[in-house]
Amino acid sequence: NRSPKLLPASEIESVEEGPPSDLVARTGGMLTRFALSRGERTGHTFMTVKKGDLLATGTLEQGDKRVVVGAEGAVFADFWVEYKFSLPKRVQYTVQGEEKIEFIFQNPLKNKNTTEFWKLFTTKRTISEINTDFELVEGMETTIILELIKNQLSAEYGHEATIKDNKVLHVSFDNDKVNGTILFLINDNIALKRPISKETEANECTINPTAC
Repeated sequence: NRSPKLLPASEIESVEEGPPSDLVARTGGMLTRFALSRGERTGHTFMTVKKGDLLATGTLEQGDKRVVVGAEGAVFADFWVEYKFSLPKRVQYTVQGEEKIEFIFQNPLKNKNTTEFWKLFTTKRTISEINTDFELVEGMETTIILELIKNQLSAEYGHEATIKDNKVLHVSFDNDKVNGTILFLINDNIALKRPISKETEANECTINPTAC
């Protein structure tokens, strides 16, 4: 990444209220997509970045001036996550039971609302819930256990993240726990805001205080 040259403060314009920022990588990975609403990308798709690398700059060059706009948006990347877990061996869950439909007869002669005279029957639907449980056993490593961990991981990362691949590294069973480690390939927004340094303005204030 090239370092921007320093220019006098009088040649830097701010078009955003609040602290403008660059976007940097919160983790390493391979870039897959840019979704910027402001700023300029500094990398390209299929490029590998490290934690802290600049992804998008909030300072744009316009002729002999540099305009501070602040970078906004998302930058998506693929990266591997090693996920260690510990689950109770007996898992409790709730399932839906049977749906019950109750038909209630309404005597039209007793109905004072003439607009609803035609409704001879009304229905009432209820669905029961059944609490049950099952035991995790060997052989479920790549089926039920994997799906349970995927659900946990999706809840932690949020709706923007996508699990693209996985590798089960280790799963062990004891009397009441199931412990293990799974590698997940995740695609997620890795952009993190980093305020643009005020070093340029500070240097100019020393030379030309009237420009500050």
